[in-house]
Amino acid sequence: SLIFAGLGLTAGHINEQTVGLITLVGLITIGLSTYLIIYSHQIFEYVSPALSIFQLKNTYRENDLSTEHVQSYDLILIGIGRFGSRLAEMLDEHSSVKNLGIDFDPKVVKNWKMKGKNIIYGDIEDPDLLDQIPLHTSKMIISTVADTMQSEYLMNSLKRRNYQGKIFLTALNNKEYQILSKLGAERVLRPYNMAATNFYYANIEPFILNKSAKDAQ
Repeated sequence: SLIFAGLGLTAGHINEQTVGLITLVGLITIGLSTYLIIYSHQIFEYVSPALSIFQLKNTYRENDLSTEHVQSYDLILIGIGRFGSRLAEMLDEHSSVKNLGIDFDPKVVKNWKMKGKNIIYGDIEDPDLLDQIPLHTSKMIISTVADTMQSEYLMNSLKRRNYQGKIFLTALNNKEYQILSKLGAERVLRPYNMAATNFYYANIEPFILNKSAKDAQ
């Protein structure tokens, strides 16, 4: 619009006052749009109660939890990606621990349903998600979603609901780790570091100890 205003001024179709007004409106719009994009999660969280009157009473939800027979879960795992799926597989070794998986990918949900696992379709940014699951019966929530804004939204949502269980978040780099560490989670998981640590203790440390023993002989 600023470019067209400049062309209009050059052609004599508009005057400088009109160009100034267009420029002012453009700057305000750009600044406001940037602010709304950056703080979209916080703004939506604030205004969502007022918007509830526009929501349908009986919305369709794929794999709605009301179809599940288990009334409570000990652990809720959000995000069944590479890291999350490995955690889920390890949990399967302990049948006494009832766990529920949540994922945003319908294909993942369908595949895990076919395996007989407890999983539902869900998005962290859905303000109604936590109201659809037996939240307060769980003792632990693990989110493997490596997104700082979504993790912050999740933490704020759980705090508003006075969740008393342990919360674990996930970070992929040091910058994300520093941000998430301030949110009050039990621990911030770092998959790459954890994998490196496990490899070190399983392979490198025995090699070093063995070498040191031979050198000492």
